[in-house]
Amino acid sequence: MARPEKITDDIVRKLENAFARGFNVSEACDDAEISRDTYYKKIKKSKSFSDKMERAQTNLVRQAKINLAEAIKGGDLAESKYYLERKCKDEFSTRRELQVGGEMNVNNPFAGLTSDELRKLVNIDDDPKK
Repeated sequence: MARPEKITDDIVRKLENAFARGFNVSEACDDAEISRDTYYKKIKKSKSFSDKMERAQTNLVRQAKINLAEAIKGGDLAESKYYLERKCKDEFSTRRELQVGGEMNVNNPFAGLTSDELRKLVNIDDDPKK
């Protein structure tokens, strides 16, 4: 007799719903009441399940992009500015990026001294009885 499938249609719906709300894999598995191991085993075993979960995980981002595009198409100046500041940084960013070049040359005047020589410089005596 074969073992019952751990990931049922109901669990798939719960996972898709969790991903649609922006949950990560751990949170989605917890919400669907399955282990991450079970989830990843199914991902490796089934290409169609893997594809379905990939789509579910990226759905929220796609929806946000659609919302942004619709707002821009509707004439929303603030959203248009937001988009340009992030996508066309060279031309529209309000933030300036500073690039610093060159090299740092650090001279440590104590680098060549032994521990004993350093102790003498700071007057540390090795004898704990003193």
